Amino acid sequence: MARTRRKKISISTRMNEHPNVFREDGGIMFCNYCDLSVEWKTKSTVDGHCLSKAHINKKEIYERNEQAKKQTTIFTINTASKSKKEVIEDLEKINHLLPFFKKYLKEGGAIPQAPTLCQLYLPHVFEKHFSLLQNYFNQKSVAIIMDETTDDCSRSVVNTLFSFRQNTKLVSVDFLN
Repeated sequence: MARTRRKKISISTRMNEHPNVFREDGGIMFCNYCDLSVEWKTKSTVDGHCLSKAHINKKEIYERNEQAKKQTTIFTINTASKSKKEVIEDLEKINHLLPFFKKYLKEGGAIPQAPTLCQLYLPHVFEKHFSLLQNYFNQKSVAIIMDETTDDCSRSVVNTLFSFRQNTKLVSVDFLN
């Protein structure tokens, strides 16, 4: 009788069985739709997760949201920029919360520290956002106008204007010291 060789199973093997469903972070396999870690060593666990009602519902919601994406407006981009600044400032606070997360959250130990987030994840987010902006403007001419002036109280003010397709919008007003 011939011996059968067992295949060596890895995280990437399981991820290839279900393309675009899972991601790997530090040896842990996460579901992209549910944001849960899934034990990858047994096929039945991975398949069971993919067939669960919760996973199917979250996947359907995600796909509906992807179809309903709207064109990004300048207001949305400005809001995203402000929230990004807040996120970067708040990233430094995560190190203080890690002991709490590890103690009270099921997946708390999988949360990376602030330097890891800044070095590994922020460049990826930047590249994704940059390519989104490139697709949005699609090599059309764009003008960013910076105007320094004074207000009625004689304070120095910098106005940032954004012009695209003959539409000019005031993006920000910053008071100088």
